[in-house]
Amino acid sequence: MNEKLSCRTTRERDAIRIENLRFSYGEKTILRDINLRVRSGEFVSLLGASGSGKTTLLRLIAGLEKPTAGHVFDHGNPVGKPSLQRSFVFQNYSLFPWFSLCENIALAIKKAHPKLSRAERRSLSETYLEQVGLADASKKYPFELSGGMQQRGAIARALAIGAPVLLMDEPFGALDPVNRSRLQDLLLSVWRNASEDAKTVIFVTHDIDEAILLSDRIVVLGSSPAGIIDEIRVDIPRPRSRRALENSGDFSRLRERIQKRFRDEINRALGGIVNGGGDGI
Repeated sequence: MNEKLSCRTTRERDAIRIENLRFSYGEKTILRDINLRVRSGEFVSLLGASGSGKTTLLRLIAGLEKPTAGHVFDHGNPVGKPSLQRSFVFQNYSLFPWFSLCENIALAIKKAHPKLSRAERRSLSETYLEQVGLADASKKYPFELSGGMQQRGAIARALAIGAPVLLMDEPFGALDPVNRSRLQDLLLSVWRNASEDAKTVIFVTHDIDEAILLSDRIVVLGSSPAGIIDEIRVDIPRPRSRRALENSGDFSRLRERIQKRFRDEINRALGGIVNGGGDGI
């Protein structure tokens, strides 16, 4: 009786639950045997080499793709299509070019909260733009903004929806190091200052240092067909500074563990090609 209650309570605290997931394009299997739980309020990074299926897994969680087999649950509910319960930040900013920055945010708020008046939507838009440091750019159009500013606008739009789950697909990958660092700090600030219903973040990256800096837990994907080859809890205390991490033994050990997993996976994949003979090499 108590064991059943404990299991049920644990599942209720899961923001995202993935069970026996497999995904294929035609006859090519991209993801296999994915089982993962992400707790409410947790910051989890999906880490892997290019082509390892990280973006595909994120799109499955978002409901933008359907699994070939297995299930994805959002707070216990099956994921079958996109939902306002899950905000998605794409790599390419994805702002509507014919709307101003403020109008882009207001449109998202209107979709999530249709009963709000136009004045209320505009006020909220300006609040979120101020939160990401874009208060002075609210009337500008995307083509008038730098890449970093556009991405901050996309993050503001995702936050404005108010979804409990924030899905981010390498959102800083195309940015210069300075803007990348600023937006990493901004994301951590927003995540730490979330309301009592803590915001869950699932963040795709191929940058080991970024994953360690941001995450509570790192999920490492292997080569295609990708499965989870490691799950690493990042126990380094928060808040974390880059300078402190560089001199941290814990940071070095985590980085080395992840690098070793990648090396082992590459050797395994190459060994399979060589041992399989044929036209592999």
